[in-house]
Amino acid sequence: MRRIASLLLLLILAACQATPAAPTHTVQPLQVALSSSLTWIEPDLADCAASVGAAVQRADEAAGDPDVITLRLGRFSGEGYAAILGEDHLAIIVNPGNPIAELPLDTAQAIFAGRDKTWADQSKIQVWSLPESNDTTAALEAAGFSISGAGLAPTPQDMLKSVAANPAAIGFLPARWLDDSVRDAQVAGLAIDLPILAVIGQEPQGTARALLVCLQEKINP
Repeated sequence: MRRIASLLLLLILAACQATPAAPTHTVQPLQVALSSSLTWIEPDLADCAASVGAAVQRADEAAGDPDVITLRLGRFSGEGYAAILGEDHLAIIVNPGNPIAELPLDTAQAIFAGRDKTWADQSKIQVWSLPESNDTTAALEAAGFSISGAGLAPTPQDMLKSVAANPAAIGFLPARWLDDSVRDAQVAGLAIDLPILAVIGQEPQGTARALLVCLQEKINP
């Protein structure tokens, strides 16, 4: 009888002990760096993160790090993995009040280089440029343009405001930024494609891959 009572007590004590908790796994956020040329993607990035259940942490200062998904414009060269999420192209922009219908390529190059300083009506040309480190600026220079004496527009939003504010202004942007406040100058013979890239150290898997697939679908509806 005493053995039975002891056994019952052991069973009761075992039943009262808490069930060991299953080990938890901390989900690391996906680090994403976004070029200032692509900040229009921010709402799509947020929507896709929610859709695939991903935690996204912005890491713009770490662009190019192999552990960071870097979203940028331009051709890919170097090590790592790059996925093309979509396409854009570079546009030379002027104020809607500018009467010029089309710019010859050599004239556009002379304007940005500071050799041509006035429009046909003798108004002084105001050239605007994105920062030298910007991927759109790099694409323009790679196409044979040099930029001299230009005002600095730190972001695409600033470029739109600067060109819209001055009838004699000229600048450049990825075409997806254009709105009614500016006009494409239609430079003859200018064709600068800007692939929208996701660059990372190795081919993404799981949630990272799902995020990029979602972004690709958002960019190319």
